[in-house]
Amino acid sequence: MLNRRDRVPPGQTTGRWLRAAGYLGITIAGIALILVDGFPFWYTIMGYWCLVGGAFSCLGKVTGRWAGEFIGLPLVGSAMIAFALMTYRDAWDAEQWIAVPSIALLAAYGSILLGRWADVAAIGRAARERGR
Repeated sequence: MLNRRDRVPPGQTTGRWLRAAGYLGITIAGIALILVDGFPFWYTIMGYWCLVGGAFSCLGKVTGRWAGEFIGLPLVGSAMIAFALMTYRDAWDAEQWIAVPSIALLAAYGSILLGRWADVAAIGRAARERGR
């Protein structure tokens, strides 16, 4: 495992616990999507992606292991983009004025998560090169 000096420049924090709380929220959202009756089948699939991806990412962040986020972020990021598309479709029928901001916000969030995945992959490569 990389020590703190290898991961963070002096005087900066990692935001580790804040990200862990965010991933925990995604996990809880996944559980809700799975347990609530009446959602279409694709929402349930997305719920499982959020549950598994959020749990792996949260565990990785809490333990300081890059592999947890590396496994979980593709699931969570793709679930957010899928959720953006489904929300757009559903919102367009009900309230068109909210459909465009919804898809923009959720797709941006999914893209940020997938961008974080690229950062975690770089951390993983550096850790493997050091033999850790």
